Amino acid sequence: MKILLVEDDEAVIALLSKSLTNQRFIVDAVRDGEMGWTYGSTFEYDLIVMDVMLPKLDGISLCQRFREQEYTVPILMLTVHDSSTAKIQGLNAGADDYVIKPFDIEELIARIRALLRRCNATPSLLMSWGDLLLDPATCEVTYNGQPLILTTKEYELIELLLQDSRHILSNDEILDRLWSSDEFPAEATVRSHVRRLRSKLQEAGAPADFISTMYGRGYYLKAIEPTHTQSLQYSSEREPNIVELNTARDPQQNAQYFEFLSETWLTTQPQCMAQIEILSQAIQALQADKFTPQRQSEAYHIAHKLVGTLGLFGLTESESIARRLEAGLSAAEPVSSESEIGLNTLVTTLQQKIQAAVTLAKSTCDLEQVRSILLINADEAFTESFAKIAAQLGVRCAIAPTLDVAYETLAQISPDAIVLRSPHPNQRLEFLQTLSQHLPKRPMLVV
Repeated sequence: MKILLVEDDEAVIALLSKSLTNQRFIVDAVRDGEMGWTYGSTFEYDLIVMDVMLPKLDGISLCQRFREQEYTVPILMLTVHDSSTAKIQGLNAGADDYVIKPFDIEELIARIRALLRRCNATPSLLMSWGDLLLDPATCEVTYNGQPLILTTKEYELIELLLQDSRHILSNDEILDRLWSSDEFPAEATVRSHVRRLRSKLQEAGAPADFISTMYGRGYYLKAIEPTHTQSLQYSSEREPNIVELNTARDPQQNAQYFEFLSETWLTTQPQCMAQIEILSQAIQALQADKFTPQRQSEAYHIAHKLVGTLGLFGLTESESIARRLEAGLSAAEPVSSESEIGLNTLVTTLQQKIQAAVTLAKSTCDLEQVRSILLINADEAFTESFAKIAAQLGVRCAIAPTLDVAYETLAQISPDAIVLRSPHPNQRLEFLQTLSQHLPKRPMLVV
């Protein structure tokens, strides 16, 4: 699957590209709306992820242009604005989904997978061609029951051939679908991958021409013998998950991702400091009565970008200050001299906090440490969804439909975390006060 990322924040580009590549997506990243249009209208993508605020052509206008030109590729929009008006504007422009910055990487990938499932005519379940079987959920490929050990590109190549089994794929089509524009290799690379893939299939018992060549045109899967009744099939034996959770990282992956996040912050921190310096100069211009609408717009866009960047790195206090700056610099109305002192204080505080953030702090409540949860909730549909997800993550889940049952349950077990979804605010407050006295260090989430 190939994704076009249209985003002007270098940190967001680095983190999203890394995370999506780890999930076997191919990513092209461009940094302004005009380049987004050029790439999106030139190359074939399975999905476009774009920020709302972009240089040269904003995300709303870019999305409208794609839809006006009848491009049906699914579009997911990113923005720090969480108002209903902003969401409606994005969806009315033709976006298929809308994610608020800062976002959780795994949730974003789950939404991307959900969009791809929704927009594909064929669900991403088991695929087969003769004795060849590919399971996208586990990325396992077998021939006649024998597993094949494939590289990432070999896996993507056989998956592409299965998806387009009735179509002859040329070298150019394969290059376009399996490589990003930054690493576009020569046609010899395709021939090399096909040759290695054929060799591995032969070792598992497949005929030498299982991947056939039509000279001058490309590659296709050999027609199945008449004794085989199945063509390309999608199995419905596996019940689709309520939420795609294959993106969850194991502890080692978590450590690697945090290390990558920390390394990225080392290069992002100086950029943030430079942006804050521009904000500081803008506030000084306000004091000297030289605060033009253009300068206010520039300062507002910088504050807007800082909200998303700081939130992505988990710097919640700094993100909150940046959000207040964004509101104070809103282009909807001119900034008055009376607000200059408050804005100056916010800029100075934000500068100090970012300067002090030499290293990132790990979350105090890692999911890997949670092995049991008490869910207090009377909604059966919510409980069923929650319990399924917990089971997939290897987390034991005790269910209490009422607060009375919750008290009884807590007398028997000691869960690692508690999730409370109660419609009665007064009872909920009393329950939380009791828990804070008896289980002061237990993480609790109120839905």
